[in-house]
Amino acid sequence: GGDGCFQEGFGVPNDYVPNRRLNEYAETTSGTTPTLVYRYEGDGPNIRGLRIARTLMFNPEETVIRVDWLVENAGDEAQWVTPWLRHDIQPGGKVGKEDLLEAPTTEGLIVPQEPRFYPAARNWVAATDPVSKDTIFAVFDAEQLHSFQLVPSSGDAPFSVQAWYVPRYQAPKTSWRTTTFLGMVRGLSHVNFASEELLVQLDYQANLITAIFASAKTLNDVQIKARILGPNQRVWKLPLKKFSISPFQIV
Repeated sequence: GGDGCFQEGFGVPNDYVPNRRLNEYAETTSGTTPTLVYRYEGDGPNIRGLRIARTLMFNPEETVIRVDWLVENAGDEAQWVTPWLRHDIQPGGKVGKEDLLEAPTTEGLIVPQEPRFYPAARNWVAATDPVSKDTIFAVFDAEQLHSFQLVPSSGDAPFSVQAWYVPRYQAPKTSWRTTTFLGMVRGLSHVNFASEELLVQLDYQANLITAIFASAKTLNDVQIKARILGPNQRVWKLPLKKFSISPFQIV
């Protein structure tokens, strides 16, 4: 939806001096893990002299795409670089009033009602269609992430998630890289935690907490140690849980 996934850029857009991409090309490889590599050279403020390579890796056994982003300063001048990645997403394939965009922030786990920047308290964002129980999620490098710009759906427009990385002063002949995971799981109606392997839904009732796990890959003999902290600071230590999981089942 919208402009699609894997949008990228550097710095604040300028309507009068737009950044340009020169010598764009893409190449694919086949094999056990097919890849697509997209390359270009930057031209314009905050991008001149930069060489960009984005590598997408598709594992047929997983429902998550690994994205490696390499930024090299091949020019003669140092550049202030503010990298960002953006995904326009529609869980379930179309926009619905029931759909949720969820992200952990310094204000807690929120469902944004208006476009806004949020400091990144964790490194994931998830969008869920609770009717079809389709979830699209993105996981970023926590050490490099600065904030999220979250835009809820409006009309027929999809959700928009823009991840802003820490600005950096990149000297000539130096490089910077980051890794992102974009994936989909099925079986959840909302999300309380996400990693590149597992997503978790927590539901609370009187004297009962239910945890539902969905996975983007097959994991055998998983072991989970959990504790529950009550409002009076009492702690319950739960027995060790063991299970196996795959993209075709929830636990």
